[in-house]
Amino acid sequence: MGNWLKGILILALLAIFATFVWPFNANKRSAEMGSTIQDALNANGFDFAKVDMNGNVARLSGTAPSEAAMSAATELAKNTKCKSCADKKTWHKVVSDLVQDQVATVSPYTFNAVMSEDDSVVLNGYVRSEAEEARVLREAESLFPGKVSNRTIEVSAGAPNAGWGDIISFNLSKLSQLESGQFSLNDNRLTFSGLAANEGVRADVASAVSSVADGYMSKANITVPSAPVAEVVNVEAEAQCQTLVNELKGNNKIEFETNKAGIKGENSFNLLNTLAAAAKDEACSSFRIKVVGHTDSDGSAEYNFGLSERRAASVVAYLVQEQRLDISRLSAEGMGETMPIADNATREGKAKNRRIEFIISQTQ
Repeated sequence: MGNWLKGILILALLAIFATFVWPFNANKRSAEMGSTIQDALNANGFDFAKVDMNGNVARLSGTAPSEAAMSAATELAKNTKCKSCADKKTWHKVVSDLVQDQVATVSPYTFNAVMSEDDSVVLNGYVRSEAEEARVLREAESLFPGKVSNRTIEVSAGAPNAGWGDIISFNLSKLSQLESGQFSLNDNRLTFSGLAANEGVRADVASAVSSVADGYMSKANITVPSAPVAEVVNVEAEAQCQTLVNELKGNNKIEFETNKAGIKGENSFNLLNTLAAAAKDEACSSFRIKVVGHTDSDGSAEYNFGLSERRAASVVAYLVQEQRLDISRLSAEGMGETMPIADNATREGKAKNRRIEFIISQTQ
C-alpha cells in the first residue's frame, strides 16, 4: 500500500474518532463530573444547590439559606475533582446562579420559653435559620426529654446580634435548673423569672442571668418558696371561683389550628383575656388553675393524648407570657379522647368534645 493511501486511511480513522468516539467520551466525562459535584454538595449539606453540567461548565442554581452557605457551596463545587478521571483533574469551570433566601425582617425580635412544674416546656419566637431552629429544639430536648412543645418558632431576620442562638441555649440551660419558670427575650432585653428549690440554685441562676452577655440588658426574679404551712381549704370560695370561670366561658370555645397547638381566632384570645382578668380578681387570686385539653376520637389515642397536652400547654404559655399570670398558679394536662361529653359519631358531637376546660383548686 502506498504511503499516500496509508495517510488517507489514518485521516479517515481520525475523522471517525472525532465524529463519534470523542464526543461520546467528552459527554460521558461531563455527566460524571456533574454527578460528582452534586454528590459532594449533598454530602456537605448544600443540597439546595442543583448542578447543570454543559461541557466543562458546571452551573449552580437554587436558593441558599445565607450568603456564607452560597459562597461555601460554590467553592466546594470548584474544588471537586473528577471521580472517574484517571488524573483526578479539576478541569471544569463553575458558574453560580445561586441566590440568597430572603426571609422576613421582624421587630421586635423575640423568643420565649415557659417551663411548668412537670418540666414541660413551651417555646415560641424567632430564630435566624432552620439550622438554628434545629439546634434550639435539639438542646431543649436534651434538657427536657419528651416534654418540649414548639408553639411557633419561626425563621426571620432581625436578630440584635450574631449570638442570638447562644443566648437562647444559655437561658434554656439555666431554666432547667429551676422548679418552674420562664424567660423572655425582646431584642436585647432579657427577663427571667421562676422558682428555685433552694437559695444556692437561686443565687447561681440569678447571678448567671444578670451577666448573660455584653450588649444585653437583663432582669432576673428568682425566688425560693417559703416552707409550706397548713392551709384551710375554703370550699365555698373555690366553688364560687369555679362558677365565675364557667359562666365567663359559657359556650365559647378556644379554637386551634387543625391538628396543631397554635391558638387561632380573635374570639379565642378575647376569651383567654377575659378568663385571665377573672383569675387576677380578688375572688380567684388565691387559687390554682389546671388547664385540661380534650380531643375527639379522630386519630389514634396516643396522638390525641399528645395533641390535647400540647394545646393545654399553649393556653398556659399564653396566659403566662401575654397576661402575666404567675406560672406557679398554672398547670397543663391532656386527656386526649378519654372524656367525651358528646357522641363522637356526629360532627356536632366531635366539635363539642374538642375543648379546653379550666379547673379551679386551692393553692397548695
